[in-house]
Amino acid sequence: MKYLKQLLAGRGVTLMGEPSPEQVGRVRAWFPHARFLAENFTEFDHVRRGLMHQARNAGHGAHIRAYLEKAGLLLPQRGTPRPVSHDADMFLRGEWLEEYVWMAFVNAGADAVTFHQSIHWRVDEFEGDNEIDVIARIGDRLAFVSCKAMKPQPNASGSQNYRGALINFLNEIDNAQDQYGYPWDSAFLFTTTAFQDDDGQTRYGSILGKARALDVYVLGLEDLSWRRLLPYMTKVVQDLRSDVVPMLEHPVHGFGAKRS
Repeated sequence: MKYLKQLLAGRGVTLMGEPSPEQVGRVRAWFPHARFLAENFTEFDHVRRGLMHQARNAGHGAHIRAYLEKAGLLLPQRGTPRPVSHDADMFLRGEWLEEYVWMAFVNAGADAVTFHQSIHWRVDEFEGDNEIDVIARIGDRLAFVSCKAMKPQPNASGSQNYRGALINFLNEIDNAQDQYGYPWDSAFLFTTTAFQDDDGQTRYGSILGKARALDVYVLGLEDLSWRRLLPYMTKVVQDLRSDVVPMLEHPVHGFGAKRS
């Protein structure tokens, strides 16, 4: 983690803290639950919206709720679902995805990974604070990650707003990489959006095309199964580690550190 902080410092960025051993232990202990949510998100979304809006689920996601009660994350009661603690509440609202992605980078062989990060940045006389869901180090390269838990697909009347939100999320993490990273660093957007319809046809092709043009990795609902995600992320980490990166000048932060 020390070297990750040094690389960020060279970009004018300071981590405002890092997860405690207790937090890391909790994330590892809850990983099976994060994996369950990732692989059953469409059904879980009914329960999640009940949590967020304090509403009943009209019978949707009953087996998901039973699992979460057995796991000790929801109180075993009828009516509106209620988390057992603040940590459980934040986990179920969306932090599970950040922690799941953190575990994916860890298991894929990244050299250092941190999550739920508040950062402070400075450029000349200007400074500010932002949040980054996950930051990973692979060799001398950094990966900046945004995780967005959202409805798998919009209601018919909300498709334009949904598409607009995806574009904003894409631009947000691309801008973060531009500001905090060097040209050889990477940006990732993990979302629970279903990018394929029931017939296997691609949705939001223009957004995926823009992501490719911006060199942002985008992973959606279909990519979140652990059996699919881990091999993919392992290859990504290997590719990022093996690329020969030239000494390039960043328009804000100047020259980067030499690769060993």
